[in-house]
Amino acid sequence: MTNSSSVVPPSSQDSKPVHGTHHPRPTDPKTEPESSLPRVPDPTDEQEDPSVSNGPSMVDTGAHEKPSPDFQIAHGEATKDARYFERLLRAQGVNPLGGNKKKKKTVYASALQVVESLAMENSETVVVFDDAKAVGFGVNVVAWADNDKSELANVLEFQTRAGAGTALVGLLANKVDSGGVISVFATTTTLPLLLPALASLELNGTKVIVHVATTRINKDDLAFVDDFGHVVDLLAAIPDTFAVQFSATPKDIVAATASALAANANTTSVVHFIESTYAGRQIQDITYPDPTHAGPVDAVSVYGDVDVDAAAAAAAAADVLVAPASHAANVAIQHGAPVIVLHAWQPSAELAKRVTESKQKKTVHIVAESPAAGRALREIVLASIYASSSTSTRVPVVPAFKSIDAKDTPAFARFGKAHESTASDKTISFYSSATAPLAELLAHLFLASPTLKTSLAQFGSSVAQGVKSVLTLAQAQDAPEYAPVTPQARSDVVWITEPQMLKQTDVLSSLKPNGLVVLVLPWTEEEVPAKLSRAERQLLKDRNARVFLLPPTCNPIVEQIAFLMLYTSTRKLAPKVSRVLEAFYGGYLPREFAEEAQAGLTEVEGVSGWDTTVSEDAKEEPTKADWEWDALAGTHGVVDVNVDSAPQRGDWGLAARRFLFKEAFEYHPASSGAKDDLVAAGAADDLNASVLALRPSLEEKTYVIRVCENRRLTPETYDRNVFHIAFDTAGTGLTYEVGEALGVHGWNDEEEVRDFMRWYGLDADALVSFPSPHDHGKTYETRTVFQLLQQNLDLFGKPSKSFYASLAALATHRGDQRTLRFIAAPEGVALFKKMSEKETVTFADVLRQFKSARPSIEELVGLIPEIKPRHYSIASSQKAVGDRVELLIVTVDWTTPSGSPRFGQCTRYLAKLPVGAQVTVSIKPSVMKLPPLDTQPIIMAGLGTGAAPFRAFIQHRAWQREQGIKVGPLVYYFGSRYRSQEYLYGEEIEAYMTAGIITHAGLAFSRDGKDKSYIQHKMKQDKAMLSQMLLAEGADAAYFYLCGPTWPVPDVYEALVSSLVENGGKERKQAEEYIEELKEAERYVLEVY
Repeated sequence: MTNSSSVVPPSSQDSKPVHGTHHPRPTDPKTEPESSLPRVPDPTDEQEDPSVSNGPSMVDTGAHEKPSPDFQIAHGEATKDARYFERLLRAQGVNPLGGNKKKKKTVYASALQVVESLAMENSETVVVFDDAKAVGFGVNVVAWADNDKSELANVLEFQTRAGAGTALVGLLANKVDSGGVISVFATTTTLPLLLPALASLELNGTKVIVHVATTRINKDDLAFVDDFGHVVDLLAAIPDTFAVQFSATPKDIVAATASALAANANTTSVVHFIESTYAGRQIQDITYPDPTHAGPVDAVSVYGDVDVDAAAAAAAAADVLVAPASHAANVAIQHGAPVIVLHAWQPSAELAKRVTESKQKKTVHIVAESPAAGRALREIVLASIYASSSTSTRVPVVPAFKSIDAKDTPAFARFGKAHESTASDKTISFYSSATAPLAELLAHLFLASPTLKTSLAQFGSSVAQGVKSVLTLAQAQDAPEYAPVTPQARSDVVWITEPQMLKQTDVLSSLKPNGLVVLVLPWTEEEVPAKLSRAERQLLKDRNARVFLLPPTCNPIVEQIAFLMLYTSTRKLAPKVSRVLEAFYGGYLPREFAEEAQAGLTEVEGVSGWDTTVSEDAKEEPTKADWEWDALAGTHGVVDVNVDSAPQRGDWGLAARRFLFKEAFEYHPASSGAKDDLVAAGAADDLNASVLALRPSLEEKTYVIRVCENRRLTPETYDRNVFHIAFDTAGTGLTYEVGEALGVHGWNDEEEVRDFMRWYGLDADALVSFPSPHDHGKTYETRTVFQLLQQNLDLFGKPSKSFYASLAALATHRGDQRTLRFIAAPEGVALFKKMSEKETVTFADVLRQFKSARPSIEELVGLIPEIKPRHYSIASSQKAVGDRVELLIVTVDWTTPSGSPRFGQCTRYLAKLPVGAQVTVSIKPSVMKLPPLDTQPIIMAGLGTGAAPFRAFIQHRAWQREQGIKVGPLVYYFGSRYRSQEYLYGEEIEAYMTAGIITHAGLAFSRDGKDKSYIQHKMKQDKAMLSQMLLAEGADAAYFYLCGPTWPVPDVYEALVSSLVENGGKERKQAEEYIEELKEAERYVLEVY
């Protein structure tokens, strides 16, 4: 091992390339710039103690389990032990279901998790309000309650709404015995709704502890924000029967909770305000308290040069800040300012002593979010001073008062000197998927070291679909007790594992000078500058950054080893560090893990020489968004703030309630005036009508019609099933014009749906109620699971990239996550195209392939789009056939390269329909409209089932002739493969020709002779006639229509142009311009697919 402090990539002789992507190069350590990660003494020197560990004994191996023999993450294979890392991390965390009964001295957890665990263990009942869960407070309580089979607290979930406090009144009124503890998890949003009821609670010796998270979801951007500013406004309304406590550091949060739960404390109920936005969420080592031995918390805490000791009085600061325990107080402490932090909202002798007993008059700077809050806090300080003076003969020195806006955090810097980071203090930001365990695994590893102060903060983003995890490492002897970490934290290392985050979000601007960037992405060294924007390349150059590549892996241990190689500045994992990691995994650390990391980790050369010039014709690069913290760092990573409108699963009672009490389930937006009331009244009428509609979710008007004929036109022995299907429209009110299309709302195949339900484990008769997708949730549809999958969701349709991205957030297996995210990313376009266009995979196929991504049926409603109607040109004229509508259909089926059969969803549905079956349809206008004058000629070119609209044209002109109406000539071109097999409606066409309805026909059957004949060949034979008809004007001006596949369009176009050139006397350019004029006049109409 080298003694250099540089980060040295693995040498080529120690490693081998992985996937043929990266080629490590030996680097001269003498010429390398200094590493931005701390230098660690040589672990091979047994006399030295590396900061990364205290040797193998630093890890409590008994706390971890050894992976089972089938644990095969090394090669990304599916494993039966997929939750191994989850269990490993949980072993050192909080666990009231048995883990904490051992009274561990230390747990690796956030203060909020410890508060939840203490409440579960020491309360009779725990109440969790939904807005607390929305900000991540009480989530674990609910999960533990679902898994608990012991005698822990009874957990109740309440909604945040007007009169929410009455639930507590009822809970206490129904309580049989006296005493005990009720813990409540709420937020600053909940508290105003609880306050009216708190004063009327009949406690009868019961202690109620209301833990209030000072975090809310911002309505504008749904981001998590600190809401302590509203706390002071609520304090006056808290009844005297409740003590008020504030806690803002992890240590204080845990101590205050234990003190409130202490059995030997008085029975005073407590409202406990917790700094839950940042401090409460940070994972660190916390001494798990025993409430039976917890004492009262101090009224104030003092930080910085606030001292009244005689020896230190001269050095004490003349300025002192006073703030309630909050995020603002934590920031002031971080800046080294002299701060008196209040933990109680009441006069305090200690507070008076700190601001008055000094040789010099102090200036007290009140830190508050508003002027009103500042005045209230000043009154607390003055009341403390006057209360203490009443028991003293000494006249108090009343300090001068000034105010500081709590949001003006830079102002704190002028009162002190912030803790200066040493060279070994590092901040690492990991940008990863919501379930990636790397950051937590590293945090747990470093938390075991007594020489380091380690913390981990995680910030989820629903926009980026991932989590930013900020790991901070500092020398324990120099580090403050707590340092706030925000999403904007500056980083020594940026570690990126998800390409879409780099594409959509500005993840590099937080990088410090001389920092490292590690890209765990499927890129080659040459691709890196091309994948980055010009601004990002310039930023990395300006900050003298070093960039490393690591091939994506399904194994987080490989990433962990790569990180430790960078951390210890070694080409390969040092033996002592290796033993520490092996102990961390219970003695399980295969050699191939280290070999993969060593072979894969390479440095990108030439960063300083990257091209950042802006060319004159270069497009302006879009500005990437800042990291938006709007999601919890959980399995799904996204906060659902629209719980009320989410799909619900239930029994038949759910449908009955929605049917019997429609009004209760309708949505009526609030009106803002008489005009809005009138609009709302009209909307209500529309809504009532839509509730009774056939399909409330469909935007267009629909009709139910019956099949009256379903007849195959091609022989049974022919490989193409072209069939004629007719529907009876009598009594439905359905009308249509010639050339319009019929939208068929087809169903999925029943057998395939039932097969999927059996595999997915779904109850076919369970009910799902979901908001209508087209009317903003004003109506609900309730369907059985079978109906939903057969009639609503396009289960066998083609998934988009967003579906893969959404599944990645739900996948529990690392390999599935990686593959799904890769397909959804721009880098996965080739694989996505192959799956979509060649293998034509369906939603069902993807769910079967990635088995660990298992959305519930309710989630599938949001992930899979509704079946869209398929539109078919109507092959009949209503004036000619009466109460009928007829279609010409060819069934669509094919086999994928892998041999899987595929079927067109709607053509398969229609082909199976028996006579008498009901079908839901709608009408769609089309470009295929008859000429405005009946005498104008019509030139029709149809290929295969493209003949459908022209059958309607011919029927209509025949009917007009029967009515004595003078009609113009009809020219009909038709093409298919064999006359004997695929001459569609051949007998009708021959009859129309005999009757003179069709004045000329060009029939092309491409496989009947030696020379293949297509309709363009027939048109070239008729070039004189065509040019004359197309160049005519007025009542003789012909209209040209083409319907069918796209491939013959260029040849047909060429046939028409050549007819105008050869027989119409036009130059080539003039002929092309004339065709364009015909398009503009709607005389040249194409309907191709």
